Parts: sequence; C-alpha cells; structure tokens
Amino acid sequence: MIKVEIYAKNIKLTEELKKYILEKTDHLQKFIPKDKEILVAIEVSKTTNHHKKGDVFYAEYQIDLPGKSLRATATREDLESAVLEAKSEAEREIKGFKEKNEAVRDRRNRFFKKILSISPLARFKRNKHL
Repeated sequence: MIKVEIYAKNIKLTEELKKYILEKTDHLQKFIPKDKEILVAIEVSKTTNHHKKGDVFYAEYQIDLPGKSLRATATREDLESAVLEAKSEAEREIKGFKEKNEAVRDRRNRFFKKILSISPLARFKRNKHL
C-alpha cells in the first residue's frame, strides 16, 4: 500500500496537477510489496521565480522502504516531464533495490545449502529385512 504526500513549493498545487501526479505514482505500486505500507513524499517546485526559460521545474520522489530510503529527482522545462522523469528514476531505484535484496537472499540460501549438504562419501545402510 502506497501512502502519497504531495508538496508544492513556489507553485500552486491544483487538483489537475495533483491528479496527474497520483496517476503517475500509482504505477509504482507493482514494484512494491503489497503487505507493506510505503510512504512516498513527492515535492514539485519551481527552482526560481525570475527565470522563464530552461530547466525551471523540479520534481523529487522520496520513497521510504523497509530498511532503505530512496530518492529520485528531475529538473525539466515543464512540470509534467519533470514528474515523469522523476517517476522513471524512482522505478529504476526500486527495481535495483529489489534485485539487490533478491541477490543477497539467493547468496545466503546457497551458503546454507552448502553448509547443510551431506557429503557424497556418506553411506547409508539399508535394512534388507523390511
């Protein structure tokens, strides 16, 4: 379950913008375990009030996963593309974190299997009378 908090700085947070951000953030749900509640804090802002051209809009995703906090940022010419780029970076961060956890788990499982395996030289006697 994703809990989303949206913050706006130097711009007005309209319902249309909020709806767009929530729509893009819902896509992250498939990368996060369903039994955990995850906090996603999204900040959208205008980096400066006196510039009119260039990378003026900023979007940041702060994702608090169990045991790790991930951060994805983007600065673009318009707000929608900044949000989209930050969301894509957040997806990459979550996938990398998930793959790393799976690799650690697999390595740990291989280690324990190696420790617990029985030597091929061990012989078991069968009881022929049964």
